[in-house]
Amino acid sequence: MFRTVFQYNLLITLRQKSVLFWSLAFPLLLSTFFSMAFSNIYTAEIIREPIPVAYVAPAQVNPLYNLKDILGDIPLGQDGEARLLELHTAENTEQARTMVLDGQVAAAVMDGGLPQLMTNRVGPQQVVVKQVLDQVDATKQTITGLMRQNPLIPVSHIAAELNQMDYTQTASINRDRMTPDSIYYFALLAMTCLGACSAGAMIVILQQADKSAEGARGAISPASKWLRVAAAGTASWLVQVAMSFIVLAYMTLVLGKHLGDNIPYLLVILAVGTLMGFLLGMAVACMVRGSANAILGVTTSVYLFSSFLTGLMSDRVKRLVDTSLPWLSRINPGTMIVDALYSLYYYRENNYQYLISMLLACALFAAVVAVTLGRRYHDSI
Repeated sequence: MFRTVFQYNLLITLRQKSVLFWSLAFPLLLSTFFSMAFSNIYTAEIIREPIPVAYVAPAQVNPLYNLKDILGDIPLGQDGEARLLELHTAENTEQARTMVLDGQVAAAVMDGGLPQLMTNRVGPQQVVVKQVLDQVDATKQTITGLMRQNPLIPVSHIAAELNQMDYTQTASINRDRMTPDSIYYFALLAMTCLGACSAGAMIVILQQADKSAEGARGAISPASKWLRVAAAGTASWLVQVAMSFIVLAYMTLVLGKHLGDNIPYLLVILAVGTLMGFLLGMAVACMVRGSANAILGVTTSVYLFSSFLTGLMSDRVKRLVDTSLPWLSRINPGTMIVDALYSLYYYRENNYQYLISMLLACALFAAVVAVTLGRRYHDSI
C-alpha cells in the first residue's frame, strides 16, 4: 500500500504546474537574472587608477606632520610606483566644493585640527579616502598620546615602531572566492528549499476530506491516514530535493558560480533545508482554518517573508535583522539555511551548529503536524 500511494503522489507532484514553476522554473530564471545583473560587480569595486582628491591647506601648518605629503605618498599597488591619491590643490573650501560638484575630483579634504571630507556621493573611491583619513587621524592620536606620556622619546622612533608594513601582511582566506553577490545566491537556494512549503501544504490538504476530493476518497480507503501522509510526503519531498539539486547544478555548471568545495555536505544542507521547508508548510496548513486557497495563501506568505529576511531583495535586510533583531534571525528557517551555506563556503569547514538547528526546527514542525493533524477525523458514511 505504501508503494502504491508513493507512486500515485509522485505522479501528482510532477503534474502540478504551479509547484514546478515556483520550485524549479522561478529559481532558474532568478539565478539567470542575478548572473546578468552581477556580471560586472567584481571590477566595479577595484581601485585601478589614482583617485582625484582636492586638498585645502590649513590656516596654520602643523609642525608634527604634513597631511598633504602623507596623502600623496600612499602607493596604489604593491609595486610602489603609482600613487593612490591624485591631489589637486584648492585655494579655499568653496573652490573645493565646486571641484567636487563639477566632478573634477571624487572628494575634497580640508586640512586642519581634524581633517574634514567633502563628497557629493558615496562610492568605492569616497570610502577609500574616508578610510585613509581615519587611519591617519588614528595614527596621529596614538603618536600624540605617546608623546604626552614620554615627551623625551624621538618622533622618528615612534613612527618606526608604528610602521605596520614591517609587521602585517594582507592575506585573504578566500582570495578570489568570496564575492559581493554570493549572499544573493545563498538566499536564492534558501528560497528554493523553502518553496517546498507549498508542496507540504498540499499534502495536508489532499489528506482532508473537507478540503479535497482526494481526501474524501482517502478517508474511505483501507490505508491509514499516517501511511498516506508518510508515503505522499516522502514522494513530494524527494521531488522538491531533486529540484533544489537541479537549481544548484544550474548555478555551478551553467552559470559558473562557485558555491563551495564540499559538495556532499552542501547537498545535505539543501536536503535538510528542503525537509524543513516541507514540514513548515505542513505545520502551517494544519494550524490554518479555511479553504485550500486560504491555506496555500498563508503558506506562500510565510515562506516569502522568510526568504525576504535572508537578504534575497537586499543584503542590507539580512544585516539589519542580524544586528537589530538577532532572535528573529536565529528562528528564521531561511536564515538558518543561508548561514549554513555561508559558513561552509567562507570557512571551508562543516559547522554542524546550523545543521543541528535545522534538524531541531524539522522536529518541531513534525511535532506540530502530529498533534494537530492527528486530531482530525472524518466519519465514513
